[in-house]
Parts: sequence; structure tokens; C-alpha cells
Amino acid sequence: MRALPSLLAAALQIGGVFAIGASGYALAATFRLPLPGNVLAIVLLYALLATKLVRLEWLERGATLVTSNLVLFIVPLAAGLMTLGDTLLHNGVPLIAVLLVSLACGIVVTGRIAERPEAPARP
Repeated sequence: MRALPSLLAAALQIGGVFAIGASGYALAATFRLPLPGNVLAIVLLYALLATKLVRLEWLERGATLVTSNLVLFIVPLAAGLMTLGDTLLHNGVPLIAVLLVSLACGIVVTGRIAERPEAPARP
């Protein structure tokens, strides 16, 4: 019986993340910003977490649930790519090059961040 409140809390947290995402898209469209809505949503989420207007605990359970089941979101993407065989045949090499460069950038940035010394705790 305890699983129901936990599942409800996770669903509300996921809804909160979706609301922040929708806000990012709305801001981008309203102000005609050159940023995609999802990027603006990530910046908004970071700002809310950094200013402690939103606490990590308020979103953590839902985020963990989504990331632990991320493979369920990737399989439909892979199935969709199967329909683009002709595009991949003609543009496959440049696409793979872009993917590899962006992968390398992501690995380098993550490594640099992980190597940074931890800041001392603030009182």
C-alpha cells in the first residue's frame, strides 16, 4: 500500500519537470528567442534549483524513475530511424561524424567538470 503514495509522488514530480519544459517552450515562442524551448527549459530548471526556489528533493524521485527507464524512450527512436534508410544511406557519413564530434565534446566537458575540485561547504 506504501507504493501508491510513492508512485503518486513520482508522477507529480515528473509532471513538475514537464511543466518546466512547457514553460521553456512557451517562453521561447512568446519572446521569439533564438534558443530552442528545451534548452531554455534546462536553463530555467537550473535557475530554479540554483536559487532554491525548487528543491532537488521535490524532483529527484521522478527524475530517477525516468532515467532508470530511459531505454523505453530510446527504442521508439531507433525504430523511427529504420524508416530513414535512404537518408542514412546518402548522408550517413556526415551524420556519424557529427555524432562522434558531439560525443567527444560531451565526454571532454563531463571529464573536466568531474575533475574540478569540490567547493567547500557554505555555512
